[in-house]
Amino acid sequence: IRERGKGIYEITVDNGRDLNGKRIRINKRFKGSKKEAKALEASLKAQIKQGNYVVNNSETVKSYFEKWLKEYVKPTLKPKSYESYSSICHELIEQFGHVKLNSLSALMLLSHYNYLRDRGNTQKSSIKKNKKLTENTVLRHYRVINVALKHAVDWQLLAYNPNERVKAPKKLKIESKFYDLEQTKA
Repeated sequence: IRERGKGIYEITVDNGRDLNGKRIRINKRFKGSKKEAKALEASLKAQIKQGNYVVNNSETVKSYFEKWLKEYVKPTLKPKSYESYSSICHELIEQFGHVKLNSLSALMLLSHYNYLRDRGNTQKSSIKKNKKLTENTVLRHYRVINVALKHAVDWQLLAYNPNERVKAPKKLKIESKFYDLEQTKA
């Protein structure tokens, strides 16, 4: 802790080493008393030790999801799955691409799922019929977004996954229709 002015302190905490062996330091400026600055330093050290420290970055939803698709999804999934994930992510990017990732809230995600329900299917054959998206499709969107945000937490870009605070859509059970004996004879 270094005093930089009257009541202004610079707190420097070590956060391990990078790939080249160079020390990674976290610098924070704090305005207040020296006692409060020491408390903030202790809090930062505890967060780093527990692995809960989140780098305060300016990454947007758009930049994160595009990076996640490129770096994680594309190399690990089959092309058809990648296409599906990409389509789901781009729907979210259309709505919230400009929002900072750490500002993404459960309420925003809930409004996205409601938007999907209201918007309906955009495939050419079903636009004319004005079909709504099923809960199973919304659930698929929920699961893909949840996985992406879990990775953001694992990679220390988010402190928590806001999607976990949204109740998952219920999966609809589709009842199979079978022919009875008379229908098979006809």
